[in-house]
Amino acid sequence: MRSLLLLSALTCALIATSGCGESGSSGRAKFVPVEGVVTINGEPAAGVQVAFCPKQINPKMLEESLGTTDAEGKFTIKTGEKDGCPEGDYFVGFSKIEGTEQLLIRYCRPIDSGFSVSVSASMESPTFDLK
Repeated sequence: MRSLLLLSALTCALIATSGCGESGSSGRAKFVPVEGVVTINGEPAAGVQVAFCPKQINPKMLEESLGTTDAEGKFTIKTGEKDGCPEGDYFVGFSKIEGTEQLLIRYCRPIDSGFSVSVSASMESPTFDLK
């Protein structure tokens, strides 16, 4: 499963070097707090790593935006040491940290998972239901 996570991170890095993103007036990306929920067939999914992979970003922003679900399926995204992630459009991937979950294998590559999110100050907390 670790190799799938590494593949996911490499995919994000490749996408990151191919795009141009928006940033605040200071040239730095505007960070937005992001909290959400992951469920599997409607039930809370614990111990799932959530990866936000930017569709287009500033090549200077190469830190990963990640979170891990708790027992209730809730997660909070952090980018490096910062809470939240830069505004923009993201592919979303999911990986199980402990144990193996065949269902999550199809969702581990953000670009192929079928899930995406637009991060903005006015966004609602996303819920991702994996089936």
